[in-house]
Amino acid sequence: MANTYNEGQRIKITCHFTDADTGASVDPTIVRFCTLDPENVSTCYRYGVDPQPTRTAAGQYRFDLLLSKHGTWQYAWFGNGNYDGTAIRDVRVCQLPVSTWPVI
Repeated sequence: MANTYNEGQRIKITCHFTDADTGASVDPTIVRFCTLDPENVSTCYRYGVDPQPTRTAAGQYRFDLLLSKHGTWQYAWFGNGNYDGTAIRDVRVCQLPVSTWPVI
């Protein structure tokens, strides 16, 4: 089941690449983070080229994703080169009815 968030939230998405044989943290030659928004628009970001994703430690990467549309988002981490790997997940984003917002 997908995680559920509210429209407009920013979530931190992390990935940890490891060597399948040893379990040691490893850095692929190329790390990409891609999203598919609820309107089927895909966007990819490359570590070292774009401002995000960021590397937080050996083999560990983070992306702060703004959930700007309600519906189901998909995201994926891709590692290519000296270590390959892929992780794909879904995120469900709910639209908050205006009547639930506090009056200020």
